[in-house]
Amino acid sequence: MKRNRTILTIITLLLLIFIGTNSVYATSKTKAEINEERSNNYLESLSVEGYDITPEFNKFNQTYYLTIPSSVKALNVVAKCEREEAKYRVSGNTNLANNENTINVVVTSQNRLTRTYKIMVTKEIDNGLKLNSLDIEGVKLLHEFTGDNHNYKGTATFSKDETELKINAVSNIPEASIEILGNKVVQGNNLITIILRNGNKTSVYQIDIDVTVEKTITTEIKNNSFIENAKNKVAEFMKDENKLMSVLIAAAVVLLLLVIILITKISKGKRVNKNKENLKKRAK
Repeated sequence: MKRNRTILTIITLLLLIFIGTNSVYATSKTKAEINEERSNNYLESLSVEGYDITPEFNKFNQTYYLTIPSSVKALNVVAKCEREEAKYRVSGNTNLANNENTINVVVTSQNRLTRTYKIMVTKEIDNGLKLNSLDIEGVKLLHEFTGDNHNYKGTATFSKDETELKINAVSNIPEASIEILGNKVVQGNNLITIILRNGNKTSVYQIDIDVTVEKTITTEIKNNSFIENAKNKVAEFMKDENKLMSVLIAAAVVLLLLVIILITKISKGKRVNKNKENLKKRAK
């Protein structure tokens, strides 16, 4: 009985130590860690309902692009803060003008530090700046390219993942700059954005490409030349009846010799046993 009480006491002490250690660990955050959490003003996700922003969202990237039809007057921006204590506010997503628009998503951390994510929205209007031609090697556009249309879909098949596309885009204004985003594609849907700039004019083209990666499954079969040569020689040998007959006769002779040797050994063994029995009888 006393022994059981001792064991129970030890177990209770161990449990108390375990609980106490966990409590200390849970409350042992440094001031730097606590301050970092309270200063966290990053977004966990950012999207525009019904559209794809480019490049793909990354909390460290604060600028994104989007092209919309000229008839769209407002956009629904969906965001989520990395920390629940942080808050965000969206502005510039309504009463969209018929040119360039900037949507601001301002994130405010728990200790009131702010970070602003921007979505640069371009409406499909003719500002005189457009592409004369667009060629993407290995990509088939579902509709023929025209400079007046800024949104396309296409398909492509490549032999490896993370294929960098070779894109040849030519502007109707030679001095305009051309920036290409998202041209390294992977399996699945990929959004390529081409941004033209000339002074205060900007035109954005977006191509949604569905990529299929055909991975060649190669089974490494070690080609044993010795075995292959042996197979070929056997096949040739089987065709020669004279050689085949000679080998069969030789095999029969060898087999016969083996049988004779076996019979001889058995007979010899019997004689030895018989002699032993005769010797035992004489001894008696």
